[in-house]
Amino acid sequence: MAEIDGVLAARVAMFVVDGAASLVAADTTTALRGRGAHTALVSRRINDAVSAGCVLIIGCAAP
Repeated sequence: MAEIDGVLAARVAMFVVDGAASLVAADTTTALRGRGAHTALVSRRINDAVSAGCVLIIGCAAP
């Protein structure tokens, strides 16, 4: 989760199985969009996946 000024701005999930990480279930609070919360959480999950030894990182997006 990411907070901006103490308010929940974005939340995400990641699953790791057999050296592959799947970046899933992301959403951002409408009023706080465009302030970098989701970008920060993508970066964090990528770093966490690499630290966990993942050799494949999968992400997808839907409107």
